Amino acid sequence: MNMRAKAKPNLANPWLWLALLAGIVALFGGSSRFDMTQTAALRPLTALLLIPAFYFLDMEKVRPAQSLVIMMGLLISWMLIQVIPLPPLLWQALPEREMIADLDQLLGIEGGWRPISFEPVRGWNAMASMVVPVAALLLALALRANARMLLLLVVGLGLFDALLGLLQVASGRSGLLYFYAVTNPSSPVGMFANENHSAVFSAIGMLVIARLATDSRRLGEPAWLRLGYMPAFILLLLALLVSGSRAGFAAGGLALLAAAAMTLSGIARSRRWKRQARLEGWLIGHPRVLLFAFLLAIIALLSAFFSLERAPGLSAILSQDALEDLRVRILPILEQMIRAYWLFGIGFGSFEEVYHIYEPTALMFRSYLNQAHNDWAQLIIEGGLPAAAILIAFFIWIANGMREILLSWKSPLIHLLFWLTAIAIICAASIVDYPLRVPAFQLAAVWLVLALALERNERMAQQERQKPTRTG
Repeated sequence: MNMRAKAKPNLANPWLWLALLAGIVALFGGSSRFDMTQTAALRPLTALLLIPAFYFLDMEKVRPAQSLVIMMGLLISWMLIQVIPLPPLLWQALPEREMIADLDQLLGIEGGWRPISFEPVRGWNAMASMVVPVAALLLALALRANARMLLLLVVGLGLFDALLGLLQVASGRSGLLYFYAVTNPSSPVGMFANENHSAVFSAIGMLVIARLATDSRRLGEPAWLRLGYMPAFILLLLALLVSGSRAGFAAGGLALLAAAAMTLSGIARSRRWKRQARLEGWLIGHPRVLLFAFLLAIIALLSAFFSLERAPGLSAILSQDALEDLRVRILPILEQMIRAYWLFGIGFGSFEEVYHIYEPTALMFRSYLNQAHNDWAQLIIEGGLPAAAILIAFFIWIANGMREILLSWKSPLIHLLFWLTAIAIICAASIVDYPLRVPAFQLAAVWLVLALALERNERMAQQERQKPTRTG
């Protein structure tokens, strides 16, 4: 017992373990496909990090995010239930199983037990993929990582992704810098396999940097770190501009607006500080000059990349007809699948195969659809009503967390704007794509949500300490 107590201070370094997890996921977790070679390294290495997570974990450390742990546990439990074989009378009573029952009868194998999932192997794979978000959550809780540490780690992932994407452009899109066999080989994808995921991740990183920068002086961060926020922001912006992603460009625009608003709010708050350097004091006294210079730099970057045709996403927004987009054309099919499977779902990971049942001839191309490109619809199709209920509970939890921050935080506008924008970007991206099915994005999303939980818990603890104590 004493030996374990002595070992903890030497081993429980959150930066070490969380950076190791981030590095593993950055190198091997950029694709949502189940058949990528990198998956064979990603999951075992991530699972090994559950050892220190469980070693240092106790119920007291779980308490700040116990709702998140419960919801994640419920989701995994439902995944497990979907792959448990059911007797014939049960599974044949499920919606749209008549065709399978008829085929079994023709083949002479009627009477077999089948699970809810149409593709149970994919269901087991989906369950195994949860090792990344589980490790991200439990390891951070076990090591008592604070919210700012988690946000800095998300920025670190974003900078790695952005730098790699820019190197891919600078190297003439050399295949050596692309991690995945199935990817966008002519686009800067960074650590991902998909340019949209990389671009949206850059937008999230820009937003996190703006949040960190507005709080840096109040928290007494070192000067080198405060000076590094602007170059990091510009690097992420450059990566986003060269991505060619319409979703990323829209997310980046929203992040820029939120960053400008947070900066102005931070400047207004900074006017109350007394001791300022001469340049900082002048900038604080002239916020419009600072905002104008910032906007001018952004406009100059946009103009340069547009004129040099380095931002094809801009041209795509202006030239492509949305009605020709496959994402729009499959909406009626997704609606039909939701109506058929809304109760119990088809099983996580089964969308690709079940979609073939509904795929019309007009939408058959050389390329195929392995995801719905609308994650909210796919969640209901695969997970049914139980998954939808978990999602609703999650959004209620987020709303309560932001309400606590709004009512009690010292700078509620900045924090509320940050969380609203981050959630809006991820939710909007999930309408047209599937970023949260990518392990690297899952890691960042879990850390962002955990940061919200830790901020909420910190504020509630401060309120408890400030309550007057009764004497006598």
